[in-house]
Amino acid sequence: LLAGVCPACRKDARRASLGDAARVWLEGLFDSDFVVLDTETTGVRRRDEVIEIALVDRDNRVLLESLVWPKSGSVPADASAVHGLSLADLHGAPTWPSVLEALRDHTTGRRVLAWNAPFDARLALQSSRLWHVRPGLPAFECAMRAHALARGDPAGIRRLARPPAQPASPCRQHPTRSAQHRTGLPRA
Repeated sequence: LLAGVCPACRKDARRASLGDAARVWLEGLFDSDFVVLDTETTGVRRRDEVIEIALVDRDNRVLLESLVWPKSGSVPADASAVHGLSLADLHGAPTWPSVLEALRDHTTGRRVLAWNAPFDARLALQSSRLWHVRPGLPAFECAMRAHALARGDPAGIRRLARPPAQPASPCRQHPTRSAQHRTGLPRA
């Protein structure tokens, strides 16, 4: 026990404060002009690229929805198995530089929210590099990490649930609970 509070209770307090941080972030988001972005890609590796992109505003109006012709001229089968897009689906689609211009127009001066922002930002940058164009996009904010923070996970990644250790003695905050409450020590 540290200052009469068990490790699990300290963790609960930390989770509450992380949830407060996520709430503040969300309030700030809804007080601003933002858009939500989603992509589909040729994969997750260094040379993969965006092949579909969608952007909606805070009122759920579609601002951009486009397939994108890949510079590589291919869509690997493993990527196709994830999103269902094949190279045949992309014939006649605009190239990344054309789509990027529209994307810039819709994101300038706005916050950009994506579920897995680091991934989407990396693939937008990779696509720009493959096509030799300057990305010129604002930073993407990560909805997945905000969700994890709201759930009290400081790592921003939802961990697999494991059964908690059975603690042995009560802490100051829970004197009426059984002797198994929250110390993390094995029961004597």
